Amino acid sequence: MALVKACVVFCTIRPSKSFALYAKNFLEFGHKPDIMIVDEEGNTRKHVLDALSGLDVEFYGTRERKEWFRTKNVDSSIVPVRSTDVIGFSLLMAYPREYDMMVFLDDDTHPLEGYDFLGEHWDNLNYRKLRVISSSNKWVNPHPRKYPRGYPYSLRNSDLYREEEYKIGSILNMGLWEKIPDLNALDYLFYGSLEGRYEDLSHIPLVSHILCRGNYMPLSRMNVGFLPKIIPAFYQCAGKEYGGGRYGDVFSGLFLEKISSHLGDNISFGQPICIHDKEPRDVFGDIKSEIENIKLNEELWMMLDKIELSGNSYSFCYEELADGLLGNKNESIFSDYIAYLAKKMKEWVKITEELE
Repeated sequence: MALVKACVVFCTIRPSKSFALYAKNFLEFGHKPDIMIVDEEGNTRKHVLDALSGLDVEFYGTRERKEWFRTKNVDSSIVPVRSTDVIGFSLLMAYPREYDMMVFLDDDTHPLEGYDFLGEHWDNLNYRKLRVISSSNKWVNPHPRKYPRGYPYSLRNSDLYREEEYKIGSILNMGLWEKIPDLNALDYLFYGSLEGRYEDLSHIPLVSHILCRGNYMPLSRMNVGFLPKIIPAFYQCAGKEYGGGRYGDVFSGLFLEKISSHLGDNISFGQPICIHDKEPRDVFGDIKSEIENIKLNEELWMMLDKIELSGNSYSFCYEELADGLLGNKNESIFSDYIAYLAKKMKEWVKITEELE
């Protein structure tokens, strides 16, 4: 990987070994990305700074975000609090800086040893010739063995895959994860875990694919690299008031997949692999948080599939998508949430245009 201007973002509320392991990996392969830490309490900052020694680190906690919203005269409700969707604040900070690549990483993951983590993201985004994969039901499962969080239950076991021609270059690359797959809490419970975690000790093949245009896949934010040009259409969906927590990355992925297909851009998945070492959680609490999203996810992609886009930019298409959702919201039992989300999507575009 040629040295590029990269930004790596972590959303965190706790000390973690992940920071030191990622820093070691980045520096080992000659990378010095800017690091953004989006946090809530700010009481882990010394640990983070020590762990990321040698890299430039910025913190954006409650106080910093409040000050930014005040000085920019932006409604702070565009970014949620007490939610992993708060990571979206980093996009507002990064957009004017014209990074070559941004990477979102979870603080309960770490890279494989001896493996150029950032380089793998960059190669999938820019240079690597990858086979295109599609599914008979329009949903591709990126994980080789488990249906991850966000894959519709009504479509499971109906996916027949086909590999097509090779393509090069994508606007977003999702790396996969070993050890603990990213599942719905319902699935962790199915596998017998009351702690919201299930260990799969088999290894993921070191291979990548491009998602066929017109197909969808569940996006997990724990290991994803992307080009900043998508930021106007990559709002990290808020809406806890309507039961919209814990699926912000999945829904943002569906919107991006719809728009990138229309614009002729690609989305890839596979490498780089990270190790996911998830902390124990109350599986029943997570089920309660996710259940409304699971219901909406069964129908949202079909609403998106019917919307016709005509724009030639990510921002214009995102507004078209918001208008299309508003026009079809009464078809859904979640009409209030869809109206709320469409409003926030249009606000997001306006904010990014002003930043640009």
